[in-house]
Amino acid sequence: MTKEFILCGNSHIDPVWLWRWNEGYWTMRSTVRSVVNLLKKYPEITFVFSSAVMYKWLEESEPDLFNEVKALVEAGRWIPVGGSWVEPDCNLPSGESFVRQYLYGQMFFKERFGTKVDVGYNIDSFGHNASLPKILKNSGINFYIFMRPGAHEKELPLNIFWWESNDGSRILTFRHPTSYNLTKNSLCKAIESLSQSREPLLLLLFGRGDHGGGPEEDDILEILKLKEQKRDLVIKFGTPEEFFKKLESLNLSFPVVKDELQHHASGCYSVLSEVKRLNRKAENSLMVAERYSTISSIITNSTYPKEKFRNAWEKVLFCQFHDSLAGTCIREAYEDIFDMLREAISVSNEIKNLSLQKISSMINTLDSKLNIVVFNPVANELKFPVEIEPAIKDMRLVGEDGKDVELQEVTPSSLAGTKRVVFVANLPPLGFATYKVVSVDSEEKEKQSGNIVTGNYSLENEFVKVEFDEKSGTIKHIVDKESGCKLFNGGAALPIVFDDQSDTWSHGVFSYKTKLGEFKVTEIKVVENGPVRGMIRIKYKYSSSDVVQDFIVYKGLKFIEVRVKIDWNEKHKLLKLQFPFNLSEVKYTYEIPFGTIERSANGEEEPGQRWVDVSGNLIGYNNEKITYGLTLINDSKYSFSAEDNVFTVTLIRSPIYAHHIPNTKREGVDYFYIDQGFHEFKYLLLPHKGSWKDVFYQISNLSDAINLGLDYIVESYHSGVLPRRFSFLSVSDKNVYLVALKRAESSGDVVLRMLEQTGEEREVNITLNTKVIERIISAKVKPFELKTIVVPVSGSKKEYEVNLLEEPKL
Repeated sequence: MTKEFILCGNSHIDPVWLWRWNEGYWTMRSTVRSVVNLLKKYPEITFVFSSAVMYKWLEESEPDLFNEVKALVEAGRWIPVGGSWVEPDCNLPSGESFVRQYLYGQMFFKERFGTKVDVGYNIDSFGHNASLPKILKNSGINFYIFMRPGAHEKELPLNIFWWESNDGSRILTFRHPTSYNLTKNSLCKAIESLSQSREPLLLLLFGRGDHGGGPEEDDILEILKLKEQKRDLVIKFGTPEEFFKKLESLNLSFPVVKDELQHHASGCYSVLSEVKRLNRKAENSLMVAERYSTISSIITNSTYPKEKFRNAWEKVLFCQFHDSLAGTCIREAYEDIFDMLREAISVSNEIKNLSLQKISSMINTLDSKLNIVVFNPVANELKFPVEIEPAIKDMRLVGEDGKDVELQEVTPSSLAGTKRVVFVANLPPLGFATYKVVSVDSEEKEKQSGNIVTGNYSLENEFVKVEFDEKSGTIKHIVDKESGCKLFNGGAALPIVFDDQSDTWSHGVFSYKTKLGEFKVTEIKVVENGPVRGMIRIKYKYSSSDVVQDFIVYKGLKFIEVRVKIDWNEKHKLLKLQFPFNLSEVKYTYEIPFGTIERSANGEEEPGQRWVDVSGNLIGYNNEKITYGLTLINDSKYSFSAEDNVFTVTLIRSPIYAHHIPNTKREGVDYFYIDQGFHEFKYLLLPHKGSWKDVFYQISNLSDAINLGLDYIVESYHSGVLPRRFSFLSVSDKNVYLVALKRAESSGDVVLRMLEQTGEEREVNITLNTKVIERIISAKVKPFELKTIVVPVSGSKKEYEVNLLEEPKL
């Protein structure tokens, strides 16, 4: 069979990178104009262009030029690819963010060009998570093109393969074998070197990229010349879809890859903490606002702010561009990126507040003059701490059972005479609980006391005992009081500093091995010891940097909460938290977007989402061998590593902004270093018997709680149609968890999205009760399935399943 090359012009434009987004804007306009002129002159050539946001920019700034592009699309010569809003980072966004990349991207392409995109395209993204096939396939994408990781970073059986995710979704995938910036001479060399490759057919993209440009006339002339010279090869202009369709027609057996596509630029999982923190916060702010707004708009018959949500999501999606979220743009670019993310958070919070105020106003509170209404965004029952400030002096809370709820005064945020209290709320699934506020005379008020802090700096409740080493400031042991299992043999939660001379991306670096030192404890003290919780604060110092960790144990809750504050003033160094486990046969399981993956403990940096589980075998009471583990759940970190029995969370990297090898520092230049100054984040430690699958519902509940957050409203007394405790939505099987609740883009009906994570087929009943809609939806969820169901708002229409574009499944 004669070797065939299908050539297609392209210009991978970074809308923001070594320039701010407004420069990316005019770069797009200039590139499009140049390419349109070239296509007019050479009617045989084709051109691919991704990212719905750039088409939107073109339409709003140069509508006539946009219409020329539209005509070329209709002629089949200008090919929209990708289907997403931008070419995102393909590891760090949440699963729901990937859904919105394709939902809003495909909506735009359908609205403007009358058709959806068929070819997924993330040519420059720095790795690709293992769940992408299920997301792409469910979003109308049948084929996928990527370039990184290259052959030197990830060995694949062939550059053309079926890529399969854990639910069985499969997509024909092509790794572009060269740079996407092929021009003239480099294109000719690529064809020469690839003419002996094993693939019978290859797609080559040529043209100038990153800062735009695209193909030029010299490139076209060189290709035409090469076609005449290389008569033993078939060289033709074409499209990616033509390439994939021809591959399918060959009826060849391509290999199947059931794996993630990693690693490239491993430093991008952790560098620039603030963009990671704001991204996580923006995603979660939007998702929780959608849940409450969906409920509120139905029960009050008010307008659902669909356009506000779409505009806010589009800002977040733009900020998930692979260089932006990776932390590799110039410092000035992040002024704009942070503004966009904060705007999305602000819009979400406004919508959420209005929704909750409306719901709260409908609760019948006539039996109490003052109330605290606590809202639960999680679709399972939840026990979780809530802090209230300002609190009423000498207040006490009464639950719906008429019993007092234990309260504890804690340090307030203000120094203005106000009070702050904490209590553990017991909440129904995706709903609220209302607590009566009762005043108590100060002489009647009993002095607060507790016994959560015990012995020499240890925290203990009915489930666990946490022992600390006063000299190192680390966790010595976590003892499970039921099984007798003892996690750790000292040294856990230790801040450690590593040398990091790599560039911003950490090109060519897959792990950080050179340890420079440890933070040393400067103070350890008991901060709180009451009926609700105990807190031990440990302060550490290394060189010019400080770390504070507040370790908290609550009565009646098994997890340990840790609040971390860091003042970081180091350069070319990296900060990790270390957890050396005393487990045998250890397994490390990472949450990834809409999935999990088990990885080897080889010391390499790995991307993850909200939680990582470490499980193995321990000896409990009576020398019994027990499967035991610990899940670490976080609110803003994405980079982890494991080597043998030692697990670490990467907290901070401090290279120079946008430093790319082989460029080196110039003498006399004062460079800006990343992540200098104050940082704050939170993590939970959940010890558990069995594997992570045995406690998955607890992991997902706590992950949602710490990331989505619990809200409360102080409510006066009034009549209402809602009882004091109410659940709007619940799922019968706790291992199938709610991913999204929103109104449909086209109809305004209710969209429910849920995910099975443990690999078992499950029959579930979803109870939806908004007083307007009252129904039980039965569904079968396959192993690892991402299932989306539309529930009609009015009438007796039956619910139906849709894909991620909210189109009915055939």
